[in-house]
Amino acid sequence: QTYERLDIILVDDGSPDGCGSICDKWEKEDIRINAIHKQNGGLSDARNAGIASAKGDYIVFVDSDDWLHPQMIETLYTTVKMEQADVAECRFQKSSSYIKGDTIDITSINRQYFTEEDAMRALIRENPIKQTVWNKIYKRSVTCGILFEVGKCHEDEFWTYQVIGRANKVIYLDEALYYYFQRQDSIMGQGFSLKRIDALEGRLERLKYIEENFPNLTLEAKLNLFYLCLYYLQKAIKEQEKTVKDEAIKRVEKLMNNISFSRAEVKSLSFKEKHWVNLAAKSPLKCAEQRNRLGIGVR
Repeated sequence: QTYERLDIILVDDGSPDGCGSICDKWEKEDIRINAIHKQNGGLSDARNAGIASAKGDYIVFVDSDDWLHPQMIETLYTTVKMEQADVAECRFQKSSSYIKGDTIDITSINRQYFTEEDAMRALIRENPIKQTVWNKIYKRSVTCGILFEVGKCHEDEFWTYQVIGRANKVIYLDEALYYYFQRQDSIMGQGFSLKRIDALEGRLERLKYIEENFPNLTLEAKLNLFYLCLYYLQKAIKEQEKTVKDEAIKRVEKLMNNISFSRAEVKSLSFKEKHWVNLAAKSPLKCAEQRNRLGIGVR
């Protein structure tokens, strides 16, 4: 990294393949590196261990198989310091091969500025603010006390909205500085999985948070969760393994019972939105089946 004043924390989450010794090797070669060894507890537990050991005023997360543009930290750190922001986010680029990244002029990057409510709205829409935790820099004070949900897949769904909700100012930089490598055998690279329903639980927690703290965004957050539930229900219907299919349908329908639209909210919806909300109120399963027949939402 072009920015060198780093506290680099390598968390060995009980790795069985020699990663721990590699971490120890680098710790000896670079005084900025601190290797932590712990029993396997999953990604959330590893992130929490890293947060607990962090000494800096700002935090950045990097997943183990991803990499950064050489100027990523410098760019994000300079931005939050200059603009007195709490969070700064950059674009990311998916790739199956290493990219170093060309030298960039930091001052020429297009930026968007968001207040708390605007940032939360952009997060709900995932445009341009994304749910992912690793393409951002955070002022440590806005993350204080917010831990990742241990044992959950999609752990960022339970975490990011809480940090964005605390941030007085969020900045989005329209430049790909984080490089995301996705293996085909990873959880995110797989097809339908019961683990992925954790995302719905995270969105439900986010909806409750928004209802309490950003009431103007409640309807948009409800619709976001509603359509995501339908999407997972549609995927579950197409699942070949009956045990997985039945459990998925049961879990998603149970989650959908927590989404209720008032008469005023329904009245404000578009014709298509009213159709799906009213049909799902009678039978979420029939609603998902109809969307599958029409080829809506799931290919």
